[in-house]
Amino acid sequence: MAGGFSKQGKLRLIIAALILAAAVAGGVTWYFGYYTKTPEYSVRMMQEAVAKHDQEKFARYVDVENLVNTSCDALFEGIMDADASMNDAQRNAVAGYMDFFKAPLRAGFTSVIKDFVKTGEWGGNAGGTAALSVDSDVVVNKAGLKNITFRGLEGIEQNKEDGTAVVSACVFPEDVGQEFVLKGLLKKTEDGFWRLEEISNFREFIRFIAVSRQGRVKAYVEETDRIMQAHDAAIHELDKKFVDIVQTGNLSQDATRMALRKVMLEEILPDWQKRHEELAAVEVPQAAQTLHRLRLHICELRESYAKTYAEWLETKAAPTIRKANEMRRDVKEMESEAKRIREQMRAKGL
Repeated sequence: MAGGFSKQGKLRLIIAALILAAAVAGGVTWYFGYYTKTPEYSVRMMQEAVAKHDQEKFARYVDVENLVNTSCDALFEGIMDADASMNDAQRNAVAGYMDFFKAPLRAGFTSVIKDFVKTGEWGGNAGGTAALSVDSDVVVNKAGLKNITFRGLEGIEQNKEDGTAVVSACVFPEDVGQEFVLKGLLKKTEDGFWRLEEISNFREFIRFIAVSRQGRVKAYVEETDRIMQAHDAAIHELDKKFVDIVQTGNLSQDATRMALRKVMLEEILPDWQKRHEELAAVEVPQAAQTLHRLRLHICELRESYAKTYAEWLETKAAPTIRKANEMRRDVKEMESEAKRIREQMRAKGL
């Protein structure tokens, strides 16, 4: 009985081993014969290449050259789509000059992609690696990639008739604050595996980024214009008050100088400090940073001027008034520059 059981047990083990071997063989056949030839597998390999910083594997599953070429075209077109200030003639004129910029832009884009695979981060290689390339930070910022977060894949749709597939990836550009679903177009190669060719809706993504940024800039402009106009009106009235004191008094008299000093320190200076405080509290989009920093610097210089001029009214020291006059000259130049930048923004409908 025991011997029969032993033989029966051995037979069962042999059968189980054969079944397991068949299952493994079937699994291997399925893996290498089918799964590795699916869009899902290629997408997984792309993710793995980025995670492991494997440039060679990434290049196998991504047609970098075509991705760069189509992305450059989409970048130009998306930016023009979003620029409401351009008429058809201007768009055609700009389009005619695009070819001059495509070569350096391609070099910049290629550098950005290679750096991303190498480091896992967008940007960080200012100036690019090629002599005639656009600064990679410029490319990253214009393309909305600087502060972008990958939220996950939403699915892969395969079109067996034309040998293409579309992978949907949800991303979140932090400077915009809204999600966007990028569509990656994959094509089946002659070897049977799938390769990413382009981001088919990258033009729409660029337009989405540009329009969203314009909306934030417009909100910034509207808020800061209200601040500037209110304080400009107050300063205008205080300047008139200052002039009236000068015209009705005499700068050689202590009473006149002290009256002017009182206006400068108790009314004009606090108004500039209040303006400074209100501007500093405003949320500033990237596109308005230059104007905003200039406005804050103007406030700082105006505050310093008020204190220095008030000091001169008390001491009548020649070096002090010279310093005050230099400050006034510098701040006038800054205000002219700020006005020029604001006019440029206004010309774009902002």
